[in-house]
Amino acid sequence: MNAEIAAVYSRKSNEQNGTAEEDKSITRQVQRARELAAQHGWTVPDELVFCDDGVSGAEFENRAALQLLLRTLAPRPPFAHLIV
Repeated sequence: MNAEIAAVYSRKSNEQNGTAEEDKSITRQVQRARELAAQHGWTVPDELVFCDDGVSGAEFENRAALQLLLRTLAPRPPFAHLIV
């Protein structure tokens, strides 16, 4: 595992209240996560960006990107940091 590699998981529910549309955007969340990674000197490869758009947080099994992220953990995660 490379200590300089980070993964990103983002999710947007269509039911968020009290949050600006821009802040709910998956694109904006990923951009901010990449900025945070850069501040720490980490790299975020495109294949380690996992996004569930419009899926309720109450769902677990039906979040395809989350399930894919979880499958990347075995046998060893290809990243040292996860930004959510």
